[in-house]
Amino acid sequence: AGGRGTITYINNSVGGWTTNDGVANFSTYANPFIEEHGCDLFVVDLGGNDGGLSPEMTADNDKTIIGLARGSAPDTGVIIMSTLLNRPDSNWAGNDALQEPFLVKLSEELRAEGVPCAVCGITSMTASVLEHIKFEDFSGNNINHPNDFWARLYANTLFETLVGYENLK
Repeated sequence: AGGRGTITYINNSVGGWTTNDGVANFSTYANPFIEEHGCDLFVVDLGGNDGGLSPEMTADNDKTIIGLARGSAPDTGVIIMSTLLNRPDSNWAGNDALQEPFLVKLSEELRAEGVPCAVCGITSMTASVLEHIKFEDFSGNNINHPNDFWARLYANTLFETLVGYENLK
């Protein structure tokens, strides 16, 4: 309308899910929304609870989820979110810190197939912030969840991936 579109945002997240859960429950939790509303952009933001999985398995699961989404909406673009880092010296830290390069590789493979795809480097952003401030200064629970500041960094990192600050007018 008037040169501006309508954005319908659906967040069907389930706390604590792994990428295995995302694959197993796609037809129940995501596909009905895609079928009802269509999908121009599909954001995959799982993996934070995949510390016990290999990073290859997380990327394979994301690839499966993306394939399912594009099966219902073949022209959809994709953003793959890498995960926040858990407190490095906690028992929560696992393979999640190793996922991002595998997700970047997946994104490159998808782009080579003609799929509009990008990785939002949340892991890299977190590592960069940790070079300057202590984990407890931007963690909400001092283990694995963000506080307000970190959540805003997360949102800004997604915004940069989606739009790019250089494109603002």
